[in-house]
Amino acid sequence: MKTEPNASVGEGASWDTGRRALLIAGVAALVGASAKPAAAQSTGSSTPTPAQLGWVSSEHRLVRRVTMGITEPEWRRAKSLGFYGYLERQMNAATLDDAESEAMARQLFPRVGMTAHEIATSGAEWEIGQEFLDYTLFMGAFSKRQLLQRMIEFWTDHFNVSTEKVGVAFRTVMIRDVIRRHALGRFPDLLRGVMRSAAMLAYLDNDQNYGDSPNQNLARELMELHSIGVDGGYTQTDVEEVAKCLSGWVFEWDGNLPTFGHFVFDAGRHAPGPKTVLGQVINETGEQEFERVLTILYNHPNCARFMCRKLIHFMLGSPAPAGVQQAAETAWMNTRGNIQVVLRAILTRANLLAAPAKFKRPQHFIISAMRSIGHTRRSLGDLKWTLGEMGHMPGDWPAPDGYPDVPAYWSSLLLPRHNVAMMLAHDWVTGLQLPVERFNTPPAWRNVYDKIQRELFGGEIMERDRIVLRDFLAAHNDNTGVDTVGLRAAMAYAMSSPAFQWF
Repeated sequence: MKTEPNASVGEGASWDTGRRALLIAGVAALVGASAKPAAAQSTGSSTPTPAQLGWVSSEHRLVRRVTMGITEPEWRRAKSLGFYGYLERQMNAATLDDAESEAMARQLFPRVGMTAHEIATSGAEWEIGQEFLDYTLFMGAFSKRQLLQRMIEFWTDHFNVSTEKVGVAFRTVMIRDVIRRHALGRFPDLLRGVMRSAAMLAYLDNDQNYGDSPNQNLARELMELHSIGVDGGYTQTDVEEVAKCLSGWVFEWDGNLPTFGHFVFDAGRHAPGPKTVLGQVINETGEQEFERVLTILYNHPNCARFMCRKLIHFMLGSPAPAGVQQAAETAWMNTRGNIQVVLRAILTRANLLAAPAKFKRPQHFIISAMRSIGHTRRSLGDLKWTLGEMGHMPGDWPAPDGYPDVPAYWSSLLLPRHNVAMMLAHDWVTGLQLPVERFNTPPAWRNVYDKIQRELFGGEIMERDRIVLRDFLAAHNDNTGVDTVGLRAAMAYAMSSPAFQWF
């Protein structure tokens, strides 16, 4: 059940109406104080420049892009390791000890490792789906493998499937066993795994693809959205031929069998004879015909162009810095889609310093807030329901193109962000508690301000927010620190501020 911001939450929780009114009034005063014309006081409607946001350090810029939210320990680590040392640390995710987060995740979300059969026969498929969403948010916030979490976000959209159509079991297994496994690996392995997953086969109707009556949905999106792009040079004939190569690619549909959702090649459904794809003849070899299709697609120059363009936009934004597209395409072609090598070509110091700011999508915003303020690692409670209010509930996007990654789509949904900031700052979310003592460091209010701007903004804070926060905290100083009401209001403002919406 979703928690409303003005309702009592938590076991034994009780809030005085007057106290809560003071908190809300405090945030309203802060927001009102900041609502003055200024070039840097941007929301999503126009992009502030890095200079307006107060961004200076290239290491800080890197942390913002390769993690789900800047924190003081992370930017200090980046400063210590240097730009490329920190990048390599995140690139080599398997070498990072994530045992603490993994152990806590297993304790909090014990069912996320279930097979499709176990989920389907559990009688609790919906609840397990919510648990997997909690797990996704939790790992995004607390995993040390932050670049991996960002790439999971990217590939989940790139290979979007709708939960409403395919169900919790299939979608969960595809993201967990394919996308999470290959997110920093090789594109051919990732593409192959997705194409063999029950989630994608069901979502794009390949279970209805018969040799004598081909269904073209999966074949079309494989080329248009997943590999070479709509302008990749393929024709309707190519779509028809790829569909023939994929005929007979199905999955075990009987939910009572342990192999439910496993890939199955049904030779009786497969179209006989040779096929021609993008000018290349594919001899009849049954299931192996797709391997030839796969090789043709990931070796195609348009695949490098299309995929690198998407990765550049995700990591750097648009317009892209000069020269990065060619460098990324070269890395792709030389390594046949090694994702780490391509990311190294994209995430250079010069490219990041030249890149525009990017607007956080709702899931990114929520996770970055959790990371920056350091909530107690317990249940995520009702936090996930706010994603529905902000239009970014994972698995709810019905089309195969995934959620948009452009500020214009998200910039009109700012009020729910303010509500989330209030909820997080004031412990109105069941299972989460703001560690106030981390920020309320007496005796001087300046210590509180310093802690907020280091943890939430990496020490690089825009002038308007600096003035508003300092003035407000000074007014709430009681000579032993900042009173709790004022501190919580200041935290809510910091997360609601225009600058916190960008990374």
